[in-house]
Amino acid sequence: MQSSIIFQSIICRSTFLILSTLILISCNNLDKPVFKKIKDVNIVGISEEGINFSAVAVHYNPNPVSGTIDESIIHVMVNEIHIGTIDQQLNIDVLAYENFEYDFEFTLNHKEFMKGKDILDKLYSVIYTKKLMVDFTGDTKCKFVNIPFSIPIRHQEIIELNI
Repeated sequence: MQSSIIFQSIICRSTFLILSTLILISCNNLDKPVFKKIKDVNIVGISEEGINFSAVAVHYNPNPVSGTIDESIIHVMVNEIHIGTIDQQLNIDVLAYENFEYDFEFTLNHKEFMKGKDILDKLYSVIYTKKLMVDFTGDTKCKFVNIPFSIPIRHQEIIELNI
């Protein structure tokens, strides 16, 4: 009976040691997650503040371990005019070897858009082309096995307006 308990204890400790070693080895070789794209940029409404948009940021986890997204900071520029910064605190689970994504919203504030010089040029450009050039830059912060990563976001989207 005693030898059975000792044998089980040795097997449990050995299994734990092997698994711990494998996890430590794999953690040392973690690859940085990859930003893939911003998709589904849509106008969701018009308010007193301006035109409201929604979008989805897509990333890929190339690692054999799962993790979490902690924060996303995205600067939004429309036609080369900074219209705002989206700073989201997140808690999203990320699976191993999977794409992961999160939604965000932003508003094209007409007052910010019309600030400064060349107001007529800005209006003419939007009305004539019926397009907005939207630039997204920033970072998504995530952790895999308590190892932090910062994923750079760089994306440009042309939104066609139906006016």
